[in-house]
Amino acid sequence: MKTLCKSHGTTVGPYVPEWELIFDPRNETIINEEAHVINQFIIPPMLRNAKRHKNTTFPTIQKALDSAVGIGEIQEHFLNWLAVICQFRIKTQVAWILHGTYGTGKGIIINHIMLPILSNKYCGQIKASTLKQEFDGWKENKLLVMIDEIDADIFEKKTMEGDLNSLITEPTMDVHRKGVNLYKVMSYINLIFGSNKPQPVKIPLGDRRFNVGKYQHVRWIPTQDEIEVLIPRELPAFANYLMTRTADITLARTILQTEDRIAIQELGITSVDEFAHDITSGDLLKLWEYMPDERSMNEHNIVDSAAGAYASILKRFLLEDESNISRDELRLMFIHAIGKVPEGANKFTTFLGHHGIKTKKIWHNNVSTYGITAKWQISQEDRNSLMKFLRPIEPKLRRAK
Repeated sequence: MKTLCKSHGTTVGPYVPEWELIFDPRNETIINEEAHVINQFIIPPMLRNAKRHKNTTFPTIQKALDSAVGIGEIQEHFLNWLAVICQFRIKTQVAWILHGTYGTGKGIIINHIMLPILSNKYCGQIKASTLKQEFDGWKENKLLVMIDEIDADIFEKKTMEGDLNSLITEPTMDVHRKGVNLYKVMSYINLIFGSNKPQPVKIPLGDRRFNVGKYQHVRWIPTQDEIEVLIPRELPAFANYLMTRTADITLARTILQTEDRIAIQELGITSVDEFAHDITSGDLLKLWEYMPDERSMNEHNIVDSAAGAYASILKRFLLEDESNISRDELRLMFIHAIGKVPEGANKFTTFLGHHGIKTKKIWHNNVSTYGITAKWQISQEDRNSLMKFLRPIEPKLRRAK
């Protein structure tokens, strides 16, 4: 500590008082003598001097961005995210997935561009297999880390996936270094996931943690001259761009629902998850896709109690802007749309919770029961077009199914 203080113009006597050692990249003050605080963050030289390099371009870095991220709106969104990290040095609570065939420049973005700008103290890259290891000191005091070779199959335990999601969003994190007890620190880390796989991670419906770059099918292998000469020469200009362009924190925390993101979501979504999401998001049109053909059932004397119950429930929803749905109604809806569900109130409630439906006390038919409240998202035009289904069907003699 004496050496650190001396290197920054502060001296201490033979008695060293208690000081607090922190990592706060938002604060450029290194030593606060009055508060006895030492900040481990020292702004990297490339960021400190970035504003000096004006009116210069970075064509080789631009090629790397085009290849690894994609062009147009998705790249602009990514560059705003990087700018927020560089200018404000905060946790954005959103991670990025850069994926494509081998050799599209994903590693170059980190190792040859962002690492020199942020320095290896605050930026780095690890293999996805490192996530399985007991010790995780790699994540401490970092602003940006790429986790390479990520694959949804790596998450052997549900807790691993939960830990990773927490690392993306939570303001604090536990750190476990070898030979040191587990301790908690403030977290400023932002993550990029690099992968050659079509499903790098599982992105649930309604997720607000992952943005996804354009999947790249064409390889871009930079020359030795581009790596060793051109990119290093362009780094000051790119650092200047990141430090002087508009950086919108709210936008950096916003998810773009692109075709590539939808494609990853669809790989991991089960029919149960999709149906549950249709209910909780109030997507009445999607729920109507499961509507049975009552006229055909009537003409063929088919009795299907679950289908009839579903039709009756959906017709009620059509007349309401917001509906209280009892647990028993949810069961009937799932039986018709999905099939067999767990028996017993407790098991079915747990089943609903696993798929994002949290029941609570509601009033339904003037009775207190468990269920949910759904607010329907449907235009008046679509509502009117479905109203024809409310016309009663003439009953016929029926036989058991």
